[in-house]
Amino acid sequence: MEPKCEGPLAPNENGAIIWPDNLEWLQELSQGTLIRFMADRMARTAEDRARERAVREEYDARWQHIHDKTAELTEKYPDRWVALTGDWELLVADSHSELIKEIDARGARPPQPVTRLLRTQAPRWIL
Repeated sequence: MEPKCEGPLAPNENGAIIWPDNLEWLQELSQGTLIRFMADRMARTAEDRARERAVREEYDARWQHIHDKTAELTEKYPDRWVALTGDWELLVADSHSELIKEIDARGARPPQPVTRLLRTQAPRWIL
């Protein structure tokens, strides 16, 4: 059974939450039924949270590896795009679109590969 949510910030019949014109109603964000309703809807199991954390940690490890090897990779593949897949396979391409095609061709998603352009010159900023 769905929890009931009432009040000025309750979702309308289409599920949209309309921001109130009356700022006094904003107290309902912290005190009313809306927060409990949203928490119930967003609740996940411990296994879901553990799986999401593992994916994030593994992505962060691949990102750190690319970051640590940037100088070495830039020397080897100057001004090219690299990706480190979930299988820790290094892919190299001349453009980002070519790199994405190579990633897709190898079925390297999910998890999301880490990608980076190995620039030999700092980017120009136009202010």
